Amino acid sequence: MKKIFLTLLCIVSVAFNWSQINAENESECNNSVINITIREKPDSNIKPHDETISVVSWYHNDTINFSFESYEGNAWFSITNINTDQKYTCSYSTLQHPISINIGNTSGIYQINIKTTIGSEYEGWLTL
Repeated sequence: MKKIFLTLLCIVSVAFNWSQINAENESECNNSVINITIREKPDSNIKPHDETISVVSWYHNDTINFSFESYEGNAWFSITNINTDQKYTCSYSTLQHPISINIGNTSGIYQINIKTTIGSEYEGWLTL
């Protein structure tokens, strides 16, 4: 009887550890960081110039995060899932680091548009 009990205990222990390892692996996949390239929209009146990165952005845990390299006043964000037409709009001060906008984890292609008080306009794309 002791052998059966010990055998069952070992099987349950191994099964529990296996399920815990699988859960950790799944959460690591879901928690991966996706870097997003945000570029300044070209102005047709200005000659081409070297592009500098003014906004750093990444997607992690259902949120898109933004960090501005320098203060640009307030920023108005428009994030649209072009597959579902779901749109997120909001505004924040560019002093806040990072700016986090929860968009969930609905798959699709997201278009990101940003306008700032000083007149800069940025655009980026995210595919989930």
